[in-house]
Amino acid sequence: LSAWSKVAKMNVAERVQCAYKGGKTERAILIRDRNRLVSSAVVKSPRITESEIESFAAMRNLEDEVLRLIGRRREHTSKYPIVHNLVKNPKTPATIALNLTGRLTSKDLKSLSGNKDVSEIIRRHAKKLLQTREKH
Repeated sequence: LSAWSKVAKMNVAERVQCAYKGGKTERAILIRDRNRLVSSAVVKSPRITESEIESFAAMRNLEDEVLRLIGRRREHTSKYPIVHNLVKNPKTPATIALNLTGRLTSKDLKSLSGNKDVSEIIRRHAKKLLQTREKH
């Protein structure tokens, strides 16, 4: 059976178990699960890699709760590509994105301030940060 059909036949408890113990393919499927228990179990999995988190942070079809979980974990937000993807993702909660905006480079702040995909609050904050950096 394919990974999709295996996951489709599982109940919630089995999907949570699979999120913790399953492979990369299963995690890629389960991260999109509408049940928050399942998708958050994927992020909390001890087997998850930095590259997986980086790609999850860029996904626009994830629940905001998953992005919030990624944004709150220090081991994830210590990596620049993950921070960059979270801030650029329009589904990332504004509080998380605003806290992470200060970590971006000036070049990325400039592109973010003109990015129409992100919310107006984040664009304005990026412009402000860029202006204060240019003053100093």
